[in-house]
Amino acid sequence: MAIVDTIFLGGSVLTMDERCPRAEALAVGDGRILAVGTRAQIERLSQAATPVVDLEGGVLMPGFIEAHGHPLTESLFGYPPATDVRPFFCPRYEDVVERIRARVAQAQPGELLFFRGLDLVLHRVPHDPTFRDLDAWSPQVPIIVQANPGHAAWANSAALTRLGLTRDTPDPPAGHYVRDAYGELTGKATESAVHEFLAPVLTSSVEDFRRRNLRELLRAYARRGLTMASDQAMPPPTAALYRAVAAAGDACIRIRAYVRGTHANAPFVPNEGDDTFRIIGVKFTADGSPWVGNIAVSDPYLNSEVTLGQMGLPPDNRGELNWTDELLGERIDRYARDGWQVSVHAHGDRAIAQVLRIYAAVIPRLGRCDHRLRIEHCGAITDEQLVEAARLGVAVSFFPAHVYWWGEAMRKDLFNLRVAERWMAMGSALRAGMRISLHNDGMVTPTDPLLNIRTAATRLTRAGNVLGPDQCITVAQALRAHTIDAAWQLFMEHETGSLVAGKSADLVWLDADPLAAAPERVHEIGVRGTWLRGVLTFTA
Repeated sequence: MAIVDTIFLGGSVLTMDERCPRAEALAVGDGRILAVGTRAQIERLSQAATPVVDLEGGVLMPGFIEAHGHPLTESLFGYPPATDVRPFFCPRYEDVVERIRARVAQAQPGELLFFRGLDLVLHRVPHDPTFRDLDAWSPQVPIIVQANPGHAAWANSAALTRLGLTRDTPDPPAGHYVRDAYGELTGKATESAVHEFLAPVLTSSVEDFRRRNLRELLRAYARRGLTMASDQAMPPPTAALYRAVAAAGDACIRIRAYVRGTHANAPFVPNEGDDTFRIIGVKFTADGSPWVGNIAVSDPYLNSEVTLGQMGLPPDNRGELNWTDELLGERIDRYARDGWQVSVHAHGDRAIAQVLRIYAAVIPRLGRCDHRLRIEHCGAITDEQLVEAARLGVAVSFFPAHVYWWGEAMRKDLFNLRVAERWMAMGSALRAGMRISLHNDGMVTPTDPLLNIRTAATRLTRAGNVLGPDQCITVAQALRAHTIDAAWQLFMEHETGSLVAGKSADLVWLDADPLAAAPERVHEIGVRGTWLRGVLTFTA
């Protein structure tokens, strides 16, 4: 046996291993779990000088896993020189405008300013903005404002000129430059066209700033108890930044990356990389965001002041699909047969139906391959679709923070009660026999696994109301969805996600037992420490 580097005792060990769900102590050596057992068993493995971590009555468990994130873009757009105006930190529309104007007043000659997080629903905007609104905030300095969900962005006149966009610029695949009735650009981009708005931001920052921001973001993840995250829809040029941070030893969590599927060919090979940063998949986007108003649903959006006024949607809006079946099917088939794991963002039930049709056609051509094809978010997924996904062996990742942050607007302003109460149907998914994961989707909401777990178990909105009680899952099930089942979705269950001898020592120390706490109080539990491969990455 390897030499014991550290032992953990004085609390409880939640293993996420069904054969031995709880233990008293754990031993780590050479970055791996050497033993899990009683206090007496573990103490017999240690020497006089072996470091001991006293859990002080708390709990040691596997590090949390963010199964669907965007660490790289979150680090670039959530830190300076970009400006964060998300409603969680800048709650009123007036606050957003004030922050934009203040930053414009400080602009240097030639600067292109980027603001992330305008929310058409939570910010209670007067109307869907156009370049004229942005021109009023910034007459000369080019500015780009991205919607909080990331599926829309707006540019002022100076930015449109800077980007070289005119009424004759063609739409990119699976995206639109929105035009008015006369064919002129309104200044708004949706879906993949947003990537064209963001391209200068991805490349304009000084390299030292980019590395600093990524390091800071990964440290923030560690403070939340995370030891692994996926990067869904990673722009290929940014892989070099991940590699640089990993090579410098600055990456305190693992990254499993998925390349954007809008590229005709991925400039990588499947599983390229190492244990710290590896490229494993390709990500497509079948529809948009419920808060932008472009998810593909059967039941239309409500005709409310929010949808018709703030969001600027047409009456009885049902959204639209980003791809035809033929084009999306051809790309998914090619990537899957080349050995890539495929994930597809799909919120509306019509988008989910499209993805399931394509997966059902593609899977027989993959032979006996363990594909673990994924569907992301699944806001309006139906019970029948969950049963079909389970039959096909398709994995589903849910976004419970929608219920917490937008739950009240969902049931009052956006959808009928039947749709709202089934939103993020985690209970139905488990009843269908699925292994689900939970996530925060990077920049869209603050990364907070414990709040996800509390929301999944209670369905409580910010106002304290329960939205769809029959879709509640237990705290134990939610913990699995943020650990071992999330690891399974990322093909990492052999290495992490549970505390078993031989696995990587990816650990989080909580100051209370989430299984003993009242479900509505789980998010109040503190993170005391986080370890990746036995190395401390955060201590309170």
